[in-house]
Amino acid sequence: MNTLSNPDRRGRRHGGSGLLVTLSVVVAFFIDLAPLPASLDLIRPDLTLLVLLFWSTRTYSPANVGTSWFAGLFKDIAMLTPLGLHAGVYCLGSWGGLMLRRRLEQLPLATEMVLVFVLLVLTFALQWSVGHLIDDRPLVEAELLSPLLGTLLWPLVRVLLAPLEQRLLPSSASD
Repeated sequence: MNTLSNPDRRGRRHGGSGLLVTLSVVVAFFIDLAPLPASLDLIRPDLTLLVLLFWSTRTYSPANVGTSWFAGLFKDIAMLTPLGLHAGVYCLGSWGGLMLRRRLEQLPLATEMVLVFVLLVLTFALQWSVGHLIDDRPLVEAELLSPLLGTLLWPLVRVLLAPLEQRLLPSSASD
């Protein structure tokens, strides 16, 4: 039985769909780990979070909060941050995306970007708060640009991942 032509009860196809999502998250993960000068690193948006948010807002995506948890744990290990910090932030972002899924599908891009901005600010605030409690890390004003830059990158993330999303659609939905 071909699992790609046999969608499950939620209409998702299996097979290579999880691989596409995983590959896009891994690419974003490595871009996030690329070294930047310290001044640019402060304002770097979390591309992995944006990609996870994209996939969590798509109806036929196999990504879920568990996917975000594992991606966050890998990022915690790679960046030597307290274990669970990125995992919790990514879970919060994905959960927010799942809760907003139906609304985001019906909204224009500008309104969608406002909701993405709110989610990015909430995840940034959580990440900074936990970091401040653990390391007594001061807030650098430039860091506040990170959610704004992430929001401005949202349309680009959508454009780049839309072809992959089309491959996840069941044959009846893509016709």
